[in-house]
Amino acid sequence: MARRERHDGKLEHPREVELLASPIRQEIVDTLEALGGEAPVAAIAAQLGRPADGLYYHLRLLAAGGLLDELPTDGDGRRYRTRSGG
Repeated sequence: MARRERHDGKLEHPREVELLASPIRQEIVDTLEALGGEAPVAAIAAQLGRPADGLYYHLRLLAAGGLLDELPTDGDGRRYRTRSGG
């Protein structure tokens, strides 16, 4: 599911609201957007000052909920991208 926003910038889908009710998941999305919309997990973790191991659960939920895309693993490790494109 694509990230759907109304013209006033609010999320439309109840599942998206539920996912972003978690402060850490909101921080992850905000950080990813601040990093240009796409980044490896290590960069997200460094920006948040948290271990990467603690982020994977939340990143997977955000991807399953349609707010992020998980990109193929490359030399930098697993990468995620916001559905809004940054």
